[in-house]
Amino acid sequence: GSGRGMAVFAAHALFPFRQCVGIEISAEYNDSARQLEQWYAKAFMSSAAMNGQHMSRSMFVQGDVLTEDWSDASVVFLNCVTW
Repeated sequence: GSGRGMAVFAAHALFPFRQCVGIEISAEYNDSARQLEQWYAKAFMSSAAMNGQHMSRSMFVQGDVLTEDWSDASVVFLNCVTW
């Protein structure tokens, strides 16, 4: 899953994707990513205004990548850590 969202933030900051979304099954990790999203949005908005970029709706969804609809994605990165 997207974990705490670091790959999602990196993709959003470095590439001109229309939207970046992370899907995480763990409520704990998804909540952590959403907290970091608040910080990221503030930091991003100040620097992005100069570049003409904008933040889309929430970047994180709590769910299972096998059942969520991501059929409109143009790039997909899947990460799974087994412990």
